[in-house]
This record gives sequence, C-alpha cells and structure tokens, in this order.
Amino acid sequence: MTVIQKYEIKTTFISAIVTDTEPTMNSFGRLMHQQHGIAWIGCVDHILELCTAKAFDDCNYQSNVGCMKATRQLVGTFRHSNQKMDDLKRLQEQSQGYAVDDTSKGPLTPLVPIDDCTTRWWSTYSMLERLVSLKKFFRIMEDLESIDNNLSDDQWKVAEDLVHVLRPFMLVQNFLREKNM
Repeated sequence: MTVIQKYEIKTTFISAIVTDTEPTMNSFGRLMHQQHGIAWIGCVDHILELCTAKAFDDCNYQSNVGCMKATRQLVGTFRHSNQKMDDLKRLQEQSQGYAVDDTSKGPLTPLVPIDDCTTRWWSTYSMLERLVSLKKFFRIMEDLESIDNNLSDDQWKVAEDLVHVLRPFMLVQNFLREKNM
C-alpha cells in the first residue's frame, strides 16, 4: 500500500494484483480485494507447490502414516554412509538391466537416492521416483541385512502412488519454469 500511495497510483487503474504465496503477500492480496474489489492472483507455481504439499503430507491418514518420514530416513541412510552408498552402487553394477543414470552423454552410472528440498519445486517427486526405481536393490540390501530401515510393503505402495499423483504437478511446474511464466 505504501508503494501505491507513494506513487499516487489510483486503485481504479489496477485490474489485478499478482503475488507469490508468502503470508504477507496473501494478506495484501486479500486486503486489496476486500477494500478495493481488485482481483488477487497468487503465483501459479506457488499454488501448485502448496497443492502438492497436501498430496504428500501423510500424517493425517492412518493407512499412510509414516511413509514420507520413512522415505526421508531411507534416503538419509545412504546420504550419511559412504559404505552403504557404495554397496548400493555395486549391487546395481552387478545386476543385469540395472538402474542407471542414462541422461548424461558419458558412461552409464548407478543411481543414488535423491534428497527432497523445500526450495526445489518438484524435489519430493524426484526423491520418490528415484526410490521407487531403486526398490529392488533396497530389498536385496534388506535381505543381506545391509539396511534395517527399508520401507514396508504398504509404504512402498503409498510411495508408488505418490509418484503418479505428483508427476503431473512436476510437469506443469517444469513447463512454467521453462516458459518463465
């Protein structure tokens, strides 16, 4: 409001306010709508991110309780142990048809778990997709007693379902990022 007043912008000339979804911007947008009838449009990327957060917040669903916490703990097991990471890579290299990163132009390399990060738009999708692609190797490591915190069958089902739920959001967010929308 200070900027609008400082530059003597008449609210009758403002057709809409577009902001990100940070709480003070939300308040400003609602205020402009309530007091001046100006449409408030939140950032599409931010709104999509808030929607996806609902999709993988499993703490309120009895059958899903703990899936996301368990996936993050499984990733942490490998991110904090070079030995376990090396074992995972070795298993993939020894397996026929193993999961590899073939997106680079160089030699194929074994996949590693990916951390999710709140500042990367679709990192939870990336984390879950990678874990699902490595599932058979985690099972082998569990059988060999190399890891003791593999996901349960129910948690794997939730993780696999979430990959399908989150993929369209990731595609739209990626499209918007590429188009600088």
